[in-house]
Amino acid sequence: MKPDQLHLRYFFCLVFLWCSTQSYAQSARFKQLTVDDGLLQNSVGSINQDKAGYIWIATGAGINMYDGYDFKSFRHKPNDPGSLSANEITFVFPDSKNNLWIGTRYNGVNRMDLKTHKITRLKSDEKGNGNYNAAGAFCILEDKNGFIYIGGNNGLNIYNPSTKK
Repeated sequence: MKPDQLHLRYFFCLVFLWCSTQSYAQSARFKQLTVDDGLLQNSVGSINQDKAGYIWIATGAGINMYDGYDFKSFRHKPNDPGSLSANEITFVFPDSKNNLWIGTRYNGVNRMDLKTHKITRLKSDEKGNGNYNAAGAFCILEDKNGFIYIGGNNGLNIYNPSTKK
């Protein structure tokens, strides 16, 4: 190999290496959202995204729905059975049937219809007669058959959407 060809090869290798390092040198950009932006509380327990693209944020003061610009809040309201059963939210999970499952620290599980935002409180039953049998819920998932698994302080509960038990 001639010396000129060798220098040309080294030159192209250096240009290639420089270009490849420049393309990977992009830095991630983060935006911090706080109570000043409308978040109910700065302490967040869970974040999840529904099919429509909304971000659901579980806090110790209720739930926030974030559309990328603004927050909408959902909280417990005394004497309103259509509100959350409590404000200390531990987990949010959107299922395949367009519901948001909401776990609370001490007051069971809620289910929100994502189209209407109507909230249903699941009945708590310490005996386990087909109802949710734990005070708190800390993890909620769905399997391929639509069964909802709720990890709570009394173990694992499985919700069957067909029987609603």
